[in-house]
Amino acid sequence: MTSTDPSCPVPATSAVNPRWRQTAAWFAAVTGEVRKGLLHPSPVRPPGWIRLSVGAGTALVGSVLLIGWITGLAAAVEAGLYTVGSHPLGRIPVTGMRSYLDAHADGVGLAPALLWQVWVLLLITVFTIAALTRNPGARIAWTVLGATAVAMVYAATPGSSAAAAAGITAAWWLLTAPITFRASTKTE
Repeated sequence: MTSTDPSCPVPATSAVNPRWRQTAAWFAAVTGEVRKGLLHPSPVRPPGWIRLSVGAGTALVGSVLLIGWITGLAAAVEAGLYTVGSHPLGRIPVTGMRSYLDAHADGVGLAPALLWQVWVLLLITVFTIAALTRNPGARIAWTVLGATAVAMVYAATPGSSAAAAAGITAAWWLLTAPITFRASTKTE
């Protein structure tokens, strides 16, 4: 299609926008510099082994700091759970879940204390996501974790008091329902 063709939307007499020419020239210059830098590295750029070593060291330090932060957060929440667990009714779900995880830690291949911390961190994460974002998947996950906690307490409690312990655990989980299942304020 040529500009003299009557079906062409741009008449032959119209000029190209000068800003477009400036933008195209700038883009060509920038991409040319990037290509030049990729194909012909600068002599001031450090060798590849130094960049790789610095990157790996940064990743290692970042991982250690992240693991330390997560472990500290889990320990703080665990202390909070034991504060709840200091009440006689709060002690039932906490000790039931902990004893169940301790009894089954060998099957998972983790130390019992680490398995407990992972469980607590999972509870914190799902609760926070469900409460703050009102995500339906997080709400479903919170419900599934609640059913799992009730089953853990029921299985870990000896004798005829297992049903009562599971009921108390369900009641504690229902206390969190207004927070995790509050209505969305979005208007659609």
